[in-house]
Amino acid sequence: MNNAGNLSVLVWANRARKSPDNLVPLYVRLTYLGKRAEISTNLRVELNNWSASYGLMMDGSASSKKINTEIGVIKKEIERTFDRLINADATVSAELIKIKYLGKDKQVDARRKLLAVFEEHNLKMYELIGKGVVKATHTKYETIKVKVAEFLRHQYKVPDMYLDALQYSFITDFEHYLKVHDNISHNVTMSYIKRVKRIINIACQNKWIAHNPFAAFVCTTHKVSRTELESEELQILESKIFTTERLKEIADCYLFSCYTGYAFVDACKLTPQHVVRKTDGELWIITERTKSKIEANVPLMQKAIAIIEKYKEHPLCTTRNRLLPMRSNQKMNEYLHEIAELCGINKKLTTHTARHTFATTVTLENGIPIESVSKMLGHTKITTTQIYSRVKDRKVSNDMKILRSGLDSKSSQAAPTSQGDMAKAAINVTDVRNKAYEETVAFIAPILRELDDFKGLKVSISWVSYRAYLKYRQENLIEWDRQLDSVSPFALIINYLGPSEKLGYAAQTLDSSFYFLERNLKAKLMLNPTDDGLHRWVLI
Repeated sequence: MNNAGNLSVLVWANRARKSPDNLVPLYVRLTYLGKRAEISTNLRVELNNWSASYGLMMDGSASSKKINTEIGVIKKEIERTFDRLINADATVSAELIKIKYLGKDKQVDARRKLLAVFEEHNLKMYELIGKGVVKATHTKYETIKVKVAEFLRHQYKVPDMYLDALQYSFITDFEHYLKVHDNISHNVTMSYIKRVKRIINIACQNKWIAHNPFAAFVCTTHKVSRTELESEELQILESKIFTTERLKEIADCYLFSCYTGYAFVDACKLTPQHVVRKTDGELWIITERTKSKIEANVPLMQKAIAIIEKYKEHPLCTTRNRLLPMRSNQKMNEYLHEIAELCGINKKLTTHTARHTFATTVTLENGIPIESVSKMLGHTKITTTQIYSRVKDRKVSNDMKILRSGLDSKSSQAAPTSQGDMAKAAINVTDVRNKAYEETVAFIAPILRELDDFKGLKVSISWVSYRAYLKYRQENLIEWDRQLDSVSPFALIINYLGPSEKLGYAAQTLDSSFYFLERNLKAKLMLNPTDDGLHRWVLI
């Protein structure tokens, strides 16, 4: 500690900002008349070699001696600034000493350094955590600052570099360093470089640098194959009996995200208060994404509800007011690796693969429109959702079966070649449709009128039911029995009654929307939930 009058100048190491390579930043703390001000020295030191009591490096190496010299220069300049203020009879304060010292520094050398700008940016971002910035974002910028510092020492043998000394080769060499020296993937390398470019853009906007040396560098990304569970793998995971409670809980938490699409950070913060019964009579989770603050409300599937009920009285859930006994992301991923091995799933499972499983296997593959998937995932653009969800070969195969069945049906009606085909062609499709409509309305109209969901709605009840269709299939289309194993009854209804009513489009867009009607009807008719008697309803 140095004193000039009653001015205290203390150099200290900020251990809270220790980097993975054990480096810590040095700050100068000015204390005058009981008030403090702090100045960044733009120096980083090995924590093990730093003496907090002396405020110096103690290992005697050449680099440490250089740092000690720079510390001495900083202290002397602060003391001179203080003396000038005293001699000028100014009203001196710690903050004024800091301002004058930094002003003097700018007058002598107005050039800014790269890591110094990084430090200033990250400090401001740190102060905004919880006020529009999440901690993870600040951590990412701290990580890239450390990477840049390591690159400067490796490539240029300097602790920092002036902004106006940066050239285009800096960013290309940095890309090479990250990929070769640190073995970082292309996409992650590009994300690091984007943050460096952001810092340089800030420098340009503040006119600390005349031009952007990295403006011509275009960040590209390689398309990667996303990992998600297939429906068979999902069933294996659901049916697997784990001998340890730890793995049971992790598997259930993972499955919950598979059936809701919530990212790890969003699933962690869910509380029982987020579960709400909406006007459709179904349970929903009403929340927003931590990352973007975008609404991400999801209607709960029965499997997700069962998991919530299972852990309602779990100690972690009751004491922390949480919906699920979630562990840390690191622990979850570690245990998921173990779970995948036990289940014979040859995929790298992470908490985020559950989100991809929801988008692809659970929703899109089962006919949920991508617009609905996007809404549940909390995306603002469909293009973002397309990264998460993919059209799988299984869905293409099922869609083509429907198409082939329709084309075969039309061909048979156009040119009957057998007695069975002649009988089928003789059926008047319009008469069948009308009779099915009349029977259906007579059968379900009274029930529909009683349902609370339809009170006050002016709906023209024009439904085609599988039950009414079934009667005509049994009477006239017995040869279609063999197709029921490979083609859904709903597809047969569409094909038999004809595509002119655009039933195929209705099937895709309205099927999920009217799922609640199906459940209400089953409850009203006291049917088993798995009974296909009322498997699908389509509004014409």
